[in-house]
Amino acid sequence: MKKSANNIGPAAEPNRSVQKYLSQQAEPEARLCLELAGSLANKNASRAQLNKKGSSDWFDREQALIIPACNEKAAFVANLAKHSQAATSLLILVVNDNELSNRETQENNQKLIDELMQRANSIGRLKQLHALELGELKILLITRCLNLALPAKQGVGLARKIAADCACALIDSAFIKRPIIFSTDADARLPNNYFSLDEGKHSASAWTFDFTHRGGDNAVQHATELYERSLKAWPRELKRAGSPYAYQSLGSCLAFDYRAYAQVRGFPKRAAAEDFYLLNKLAKINGVSVCPEICIELQARRSSRVPFGTGPAVARLIEQQQRGEQACWYDPAIFSELAEVLKRVDTFQHHYQQAAAELKPCTRAAIEAAGIEAFIHKRQQQGDSREQFLRHFHQWFDAFQSLKFIRHLQQHAYPPKAIEEVC
Repeated sequence: MKKSANNIGPAAEPNRSVQKYLSQQAEPEARLCLELAGSLANKNASRAQLNKKGSSDWFDREQALIIPACNEKAAFVANLAKHSQAATSLLILVVNDNELSNRETQENNQKLIDELMQRANSIGRLKQLHALELGELKILLITRCLNLALPAKQGVGLARKIAADCACALIDSAFIKRPIIFSTDADARLPNNYFSLDEGKHSASAWTFDFTHRGGDNAVQHATELYERSLKAWPRELKRAGSPYAYQSLGSCLAFDYRAYAQVRGFPKRAAAEDFYLLNKLAKINGVSVCPEICIELQARRSSRVPFGTGPAVARLIEQQQRGEQACWYDPAIFSELAEVLKRVDTFQHHYQQAAAELKPCTRAAIEAAGIEAFIHKRQQQGDSREQFLRHFHQWFDAFQSLKFIRHLQQHAYPPKAIEEVC
């Protein structure tokens, strides 16, 4: 992977690329949160002057944690307030619904907001931003409901972007010390070592964490176990094939460097798969590091909050089981064919036809459907060196192209197999 021009490490001073992103592409809440932070800092400074005591800015935190919440109960916030690192963290919580949300979702979101307002101490407010304290946990609550509802097609992607943009702004302005934005979901239970990520040891643009699911009735639990097996098989099989995109994309189990985040222009505004597309872009800067020593517990449940993902997948698996159908996944032979392609990349630049002749016809058809010949022609015109060609190939044949390649082979040569057999 191409290394970033930005060094990954503690933020020392405002970053030009970050400031450009914040001024041109960040959501309006990023500017509002800086206004609110400045206002609270001035209030603290005035109080300190009157009391002849040192000032302690409300936004002066070690790290930022972002969570989008839709149709959730307040218990998850209370659990976060009990975390061993609650006193050093700022939770940026975006309670959201969209233009198509039903009445029940809207009412549950309002209940969540009301309960937080009742339980927590209110420190300040600016429009839809609320600064709260729940025990030692600082919370920046952002409400995007009802008249501020998100566009239906942008959904959770926009909710995560709002939260991450605020974190990015606060880090760049030195209100948050660590240059890492931690991302999770309301159904996650974070381990005590969650914030122990050593970014110096694991140099990367982003980090993914291990996960396991808990709870649920028998049907939900069984379906979730099957789905979890398929989720974990994905990076394992990609790694076996030699892909540089061998990681899992879960918005509840990732963290990323704020400079790299700004460089790729933030979370995509999508109703689902925003985590997949963000990591796909971040991987091209300084790679994605997998951190198995940090394991997050996720709630096993059916969900329709997003059009696809864990919740809808679990619901679909339960329906399949009720109809007596097998739950299926990719034939591992597909990843063997991917490996055959990747080990020949070095020869594609000048000897593609010869290298392609060594592939199975279905595999050659899949890589050519991706546009390999047009890619090679373009790189030859650019006069790439060997190293440049390899770098451009892996930036072109990225996580998305790899997924399309795998699905092409599944459709034309390798039908799905039962999860119990292959995962």
